[in-house]
Amino acid sequence: MHAQTLSLLSHPVEIKNCPISNAPCPGDCIFSNILQNVGIGIIVFDTVQKVLVFQNQESRRLFQGFIEHPDYRTLSDLLLSGDSSSEGEAITLTVGRRFLGFTVYRINHIYRWVFIRDVTDKERTEEQVRAAHRMNRAVLERSPYGIIVVNKTGAIDYVNPAMIAINAGTYEEITAINVYNFPAYLSLGIASGIRAAIEEGKDFFIGPVEYTSALGGKTTIRNFVGMPFDDDGDRKALVFVEDVTEQKRIEAQNALLAATVESATDAVVITDARGTIQYVNPAFEQITGYGRAEVIGRSPRILKSGKQDETFYRTMWNTLKDGQVWRGVLINKRADGSLYDEEMTIFPVRSASGEILNFVASMRDITVKAKLEAIAEAVNCMDNIGYVFAGIRHEIGNPVNSTKMALTVLHDNLGTYSPETTRNYIERALTELSRVEYLLQSLRSFNMFESPKIEQIDVNFFMDSFLSLVKKDFDQSGVALKAIIHPEVTSMAVDPRALQQVLLNIVTNALDAAEEDEEPKVIINVFRLSDCVRMQIIDNGRGMSPQQIRDLFKPFHTTKQKGTGLGLVIVKKMLTKMHCTIDISSESGAGTIVDIVVPEVQNEFAAC
Repeated sequence: MHAQTLSLLSHPVEIKNCPISNAPCPGDCIFSNILQNVGIGIIVFDTVQKVLVFQNQESRRLFQGFIEHPDYRTLSDLLLSGDSSSEGEAITLTVGRRFLGFTVYRINHIYRWVFIRDVTDKERTEEQVRAAHRMNRAVLERSPYGIIVVNKTGAIDYVNPAMIAINAGTYEEITAINVYNFPAYLSLGIASGIRAAIEEGKDFFIGPVEYTSALGGKTTIRNFVGMPFDDDGDRKALVFVEDVTEQKRIEAQNALLAATVESATDAVVITDARGTIQYVNPAFEQITGYGRAEVIGRSPRILKSGKQDETFYRTMWNTLKDGQVWRGVLINKRADGSLYDEEMTIFPVRSASGEILNFVASMRDITVKAKLEAIAEAVNCMDNIGYVFAGIRHEIGNPVNSTKMALTVLHDNLGTYSPETTRNYIERALTELSRVEYLLQSLRSFNMFESPKIEQIDVNFFMDSFLSLVKKDFDQSGVALKAIIHPEVTSMAVDPRALQQVLLNIVTNALDAAEEDEEPKVIINVFRLSDCVRMQIIDNGRGMSPQQIRDLFKPFHTTKQKGTGLGLVIVKKMLTKMHCTIDISSESGAGTIVDIVVPEVQNEFAAC
């Protein structure tokens, strides 16, 4: 019924009666001609007969393709229902990419008029406005800044989630505030800024200010930015609130760091990843004689003195490119050409992804320190020479005197002594000469490792070889020997022959000390310490007094009956030549711990 009746919309319709008076209407009716040529679509429907009685040309044009469209049924139902509740209201139906607006009027008890307009442009404009509104709403809702909208009475019309979070309150609590009466806004001048934005159209900025929320009691540092905006002819204030507490904390931290670097007595140089200088502190200017403007954008090569070869710098650069820290001592050249000793540490600065962004160098002028150390070393050397001569006088003088006495007695009684007595005197003299010979051999060992041959050695292989060397002595002595080698330790840079001699000396001392305990034992613990390998030799022997520890490294000082007092002196010298360190801690009756720290990687300036 619907489709059959309304399908007439796609064909010309002849008016039988006047739509106004319902009287017979001739074909050339002036009214009909006017309606056929107006610029809007018009159809007239007889609600009694339920037939279409009129359709003008514009409606036929607009209805092209509409009969097959799903929204056509909506219009059919509206015309045939007889319902008058929607009369005078416009409905919009889509036809392809077009929007058609329909307005229905009941003129009398018979006819229903429908006015049709193409509202595509209007609908698209309104949709664009709606889309813009949705986008603006999303921006406000998701903004990291707190946002409020204030009307001319001072009431808050809108508050976004970020503002709620900043104030630690609720939407209702914040919108209940009148900014013109709010103490915090009055005291900080925010209320007057909002009033000026609304009444005078002025922007304002206030901050950074310390602000304590009246709702959550939280104190933060904030910036307030306000501006006027027109809300359908009603001017309001849009206020942005930025919490800069963390930013200000970082700025203060950075300022402190910058002041520290600027005030440091050590020179600090920052370069980019290619080694181009980006920053130097005042200490650098003082130490090198170069002004900041002279070196920015240049390479640190301007400090090269020629005292280090290219291999030295290549090793340094390779260490840094591998992301490791480089430490060393070198001789550099000042702006005036004078040389100075410098202790330097360089480390890389990485991005979050691990990429090297910068290198930072800390440099200390140790020229005076080196001179003082040389003087101290000379003084110490003289002290040691004194100890050596005193020791030689004592250690050689005693056997020489004994030998002289035996030979003198033998000489005076050569004709009267029996062969057996004579042999005894000769053997006594030979024993004393053997003591002198042993002493001379120890003195020779003192100088035998002037230039150690440092190489990268496998820790496990070295320790296996060493333990097999000393195992028999420990088994015979009844002293337990235990070695703990941690898995992270793989290699170290030493002269293996010299290190073996060092450990033999230390372990033999530990063995002698531990023999006096009821359950004697010696533990060798090897583990990684930063860029070094740490070797601990621990015994549970008799230990030493504080005075004995102080005298440990003095030549000819010994606590052993048959000792020469040169063993630990030689040990320390060997280790120093290999850039190693030794430290001995002990307590009387509680055993001894010997700490030896060895460089993990071969480096001319490595030190542990």
